[in-house]
Amino acid sequence: MEVDEFIQFCNQSFTLGSSDRKDCILRSVQDQVILKYIALFTYLALVTLVGVIGNSLILAVYFRRTRKTATIVFIEAIAVTDLLTNILVIPVTYYVLVKSVAIKTYLCRIYYFLNYSTSFISVVLLLAVAVVRYRKICLPFAKQVTAKHARLISVGIALLCITLCVPHTIVSGRATVQELPQEGISIYECAIDDYFVESLWTKVVNGFSILIFLMCCVPVTVMYSRIGIEAQRRRPMYRHGSSQRRDVSESAANSDSLKDHLNCKIQLEKENATSSLSRDNDTSLSEKPPPLKETRLQREGSSYFCRSQRGAWALNRTTLMLLTISVIYILTNLTTLVLICTRSWIKMKIISLSVLNASIFSICLYFFILNSAVNAIIYIALDRNFRIDCVKLIKGLWKH
Repeated sequence: MEVDEFIQFCNQSFTLGSSDRKDCILRSVQDQVILKYIALFTYLALVTLVGVIGNSLILAVYFRRTRKTATIVFIEAIAVTDLLTNILVIPVTYYVLVKSVAIKTYLCRIYYFLNYSTSFISVVLLLAVAVVRYRKICLPFAKQVTAKHARLISVGIALLCITLCVPHTIVSGRATVQELPQEGISIYECAIDDYFVESLWTKVVNGFSILIFLMCCVPVTVMYSRIGIEAQRRRPMYRHGSSQRRDVSESAANSDSLKDHLNCKIQLEKENATSSLSRDNDTSLSEKPPPLKETRLQREGSSYFCRSQRGAWALNRTTLMLLTISVIYILTNLTTLVLICTRSWIKMKIISLSVLNASIFSICLYFFILNSAVNAIIYIALDRNFRIDCVKLIKGLWKH
């Protein structure tokens, strides 16, 4: 139904000029808007459910770890930000959408403040994680960020981002969707406030928000590209070890397994040791070398190759995990940013769209909310240690 049809329906039910008649029109329009948001409400409910469980699991697992690194501290900070989005930002979003037709200006500003502050904090934290990984992998001999530094940086990032989102909060408010002068009614939605909609200040604030996004996303992309190049360069070293350890007998090189490789190398060193003893001390060829040397050699060879394989996999696993999180964040926020700019340029209103078009557009507009739930899924999929810790945590809670 169009607004004119709502007016006609309410005119038949109430007398002209009555407050009940105005409430009838507003409720009818709001019900129509809510109908267009049903798909969005379902999407937000799923994100909230997955996000609360997933981020709580992330915090529970990483808080239990005694050895904290800068990366773990930043992961915890991101999880806290995402959890706040799940338990605070999304419920406020629900309320704003349900009451959008007659929303108050201060509620719209609170809504935008929470959205922009959590988004800014998340993107700057991802930049901090990328810097830590870049220095650890590409600049291993430079001074590294410690866990204590990471905590101080996280607090500084939160305060900085809260300050940066204040100008955008000021220009935000309620925008008039449609005016009904004869009824004394105005229909609103949360967007750029009517007072700032044509001002240069709005363009400056929007440009500043885009600049912050680009200033974070471009360095993240460059640093992870450099990390990938460095990881490819190091792969032969991890796979084959140093040239000295590869310089063994031909039979060891052609062995079918690591065990054969080590046994052959041990046998060669036994023969060299016994030959040397027979020449120097005139002892029997059957004399065995000290068992301590054999044990040490076996342990050294095994641990070397195991450390090499574990080091290569840990390097790739952690970097891949953080890279995936960053790529998803950039793509989802870029989608939202493009739609916000498009909506502002063509002055598109949700109330003017059909139910299907409004559902698709609103979900894409809030696509950035997906970041608050997807991180735990990525950790579970790519981090074996995280999966093991989750199982232990769940079993411990189940026993209690």
